[in-house]
Amino acid sequence: MATVTSTKTNPSSRVNTDNASSPRSWQTPGTFPTATASSGSGATDFLDLTNFGFSLPAGSIVRSVRVTLGLSQSGASGTVDSDVHLLKNGSPIGTNKAVGNNLNPTTSTDKIFGDLLSDLWGTTWTWRDINSTSFGVRFAAYVTNAGQQARVHSVTVEVVYDEPAAYPSLPIRSKVAAATSYVADGFYVPFNPDTVFDGSVNVLGGFLNPVAVADIDGNNLDGGVFAGFALGLPDDAIIRGVVFRFYGGGVNLAASVCAANLTGGLYPTADIKSLDIPATLDLAAMTKALNVVTLGGSSDLWGHGPYELTKAAIADASFGLQIDGTVVGDVGALCGCAGVELEVFYQSQSEVVAPAGASGRAARHRLPTTAEKLAWLRHELEMEAVSTQGA
Repeated sequence: MATVTSTKTNPSSRVNTDNASSPRSWQTPGTFPTATASSGSGATDFLDLTNFGFSLPAGSIVRSVRVTLGLSQSGASGTVDSDVHLLKNGSPIGTNKAVGNNLNPTTSTDKIFGDLLSDLWGTTWTWRDINSTSFGVRFAAYVTNAGQQARVHSVTVEVVYDEPAAYPSLPIRSKVAAATSYVADGFYVPFNPDTVFDGSVNVLGGFLNPVAVADIDGNNLDGGVFAGFALGLPDDAIIRGVVFRFYGGGVNLAASVCAANLTGGLYPTADIKSLDIPATLDLAAMTKALNVVTLGGSSDLWGHGPYELTKAAIADASFGLQIDGTVVGDVGALCGCAGVELEVFYQSQSEVVAPAGASGRAARHRLPTTAEKLAWLRHELEMEAVSTQGA
């Protein structure tokens, strides 16, 4: 684990944002080195500077943010900073760092806001926040003498962060479980009154519920969540990857094509993936005619950083696969789901197993080696350090 400072200068997006109390807008805000406010006594509009292009590693812990603005004014005195905020998701948040600095006459002079120690500007930050194109800086000035101008020549943002701790040197295992519940969040129409996801079989198509029915071609679905996975992961599990397998298919009473174009994501935090169920027709046999669509992988954390997707989150009864999309087919087309399977790949000190071929008993538990104990101890110390620094 290392502490790193990332520096970005002069972002690609510079936009004038209206200040209701001011008619003084920033002229040519998309041009550096100077963005000039129109003359007149009073506050300027806001100059929003975003899209810095940060790329902090997934799972990084943000420790501090420092902003350096190159500022000047057209007159000898009378123009000061009035608003210096950081932008999270495009909106100002936290502490206004403006202190009434008098802008240097004519020539740009750097003004520093925040520090590189532990200044988070009165809020919290994730690596996603910093990497977002809408992360940035908002600046405004107050012009006290009519006819003077405030100028922004440059902006530099420095972010101090801890890189995520390395994974321990332990084998990767996996466990598999099936969904035991389905909760619709809108128009997911059951074919018959038997709508409980309990292993029963729908009379048409051989599908377990739910079954979506297309009343017109391309019927929109509000979707729902497959959940209730009882994996039984160990308490010390470190999640390395998540896989969902969606078993489904289509039957059309008009003997024509039926398919489903769905999206799937982790619930309650979703990194959306495509989940297209191919066209299936087995009207005569009325069998399941299933397609298996696999989402994720053994090292896919669905947009989460290392250690962010926890055993507790996966063990929660609401954790699952959220789906949405359309049923494509003629009136009466059906798209059914016969089940959803979850496989989680993880590491665990408490479940170290013997190597394959060892006395023919590969799955038997054994005591960890000294090297494995030391590796786990190093990992625990690193994680304790991260927890302490973040407190």
